[in-house]
Amino acid sequence: MASFLLAHQLVQGLLTREKISASDLTQVISSISCLAREPDYTLLGCINEIQQRGANTQGILPAATFELLLIAWAAHYRYLSKRYTQLLLSQSIMNRARSLQQQDKRPLSQLIRCAQVIADDAWQGKDLRSIFTRLVRYRNVAQGVELLAEVLWYQEQFAAANTHQTKLRPLPRKLLHAIRGWPYNDELLPRVVEALEKQTLLQQRLREQATELTKQRRLLSVKQALLLLGPEASRELILITHFEAHLTHPYIPLRQALLHRRALLAQCLLLLCDQVKVSLPCHVDLLCYLWIYDCWYHPELSTQLRWKYQTSLIAPEAITTWQPLQQQLEPVRALKLVDYWQLPSSLVPLLRMHSSLTNPALVCARLAHIATELISHHGTELPKAWESQVEPLLKAVHLSWADFLHIQQHASHTLNAQCPLEIIPL
Repeated sequence: MASFLLAHQLVQGLLTREKISASDLTQVISSISCLAREPDYTLLGCINEIQQRGANTQGILPAATFELLLIAWAAHYRYLSKRYTQLLLSQSIMNRARSLQQQDKRPLSQLIRCAQVIADDAWQGKDLRSIFTRLVRYRNVAQGVELLAEVLWYQEQFAAANTHQTKLRPLPRKLLHAIRGWPYNDELLPRVVEALEKQTLLQQRLREQATELTKQRRLLSVKQALLLLGPEASRELILITHFEAHLTHPYIPLRQALLHRRALLAQCLLLLCDQVKVSLPCHVDLLCYLWIYDCWYHPELSTQLRWKYQTSLIAPEAITTWQPLQQQLEPVRALKLVDYWQLPSSLVPLLRMHSSLTNPALVCARLAHIATELISHHGTELPKAWESQVEPLLKAVHLSWADFLHIQQHASHTLNAQCPLEIIPL
């Protein structure tokens, strides 16, 4: 909370001055804008922090700081231009300063009006439900109310998710090594069974998957499941289950969008490999989880509130080009997991997405990424700018555009994927 308290002191100090200089105003706006990009701060958390402080720390008008934060959060959420955001923040500060000098003037912006009401009422102890119940009565500020409601709702989602934080802890290496080694050493099998029985979720998924291969309804035991699936299939299933249990838990705003695109990517890649008769070095679900794993730790993707829809002249052949990023997305953690789990080395070029036309698996991977983007944003219609990039990839694996289109349609229908450009029958 140190950076928040510093920004709060700057705002309160500025309000006490008779004349506000441009440099001081710029400093406050910059401080508030930087604070709004940090995901750890919420409105209620900031209010509680100030309420616990003395009168000197609280300042002359504490609600002014919360109003500025609400505006900055909304601007960051809606991707307002930097210049317009600075204009809103400066208007908010000057309006608060005039109100202290008995020169109050109602601001024109819906966003400032709503942020002012929410900040004042929340500081007085009113709950957000009653505040918004009051605001929704006024149609002239409907857009401002809707925007701030979405911002605060996302903050509540962060708070609810962060109360049960769990880190993705690697599975014991001994367990993974033992799974690979027990076919050659019968003494390792009891150790594997004992270790898996301590992992409730993993052993349940393993037993269910193995039982599906039989005609009986009763779940197989852990030992029976291992013997039926074999070492490699058991190991991959354990790793996939490990990902499913952990990547669906940590909350980031793009979690649902990323997991949906991962499922779509896996389906496209599976259909492409079946069509081209190419085998992957590991299960398709495991590969796709490795592709998106580093998104949870990227400074922009882990805090970005909405999926940014972009028009690009280059076809997105990898996850790194799905979103416009200032900092490049690299598979650093995924490569470490490949090394830690001793997965096949042929996964490395797939994770790094080398631009090769001689490796059929790599070509299928690049086409799967493009297909995912086409289904999600273009209704399977190929932009003309992408044709020169897609045609060599299709020729490399002897596919026609009709085959590629059929794969996209099959994948989208299998997962009930929808695109805003698709024609929806009435």
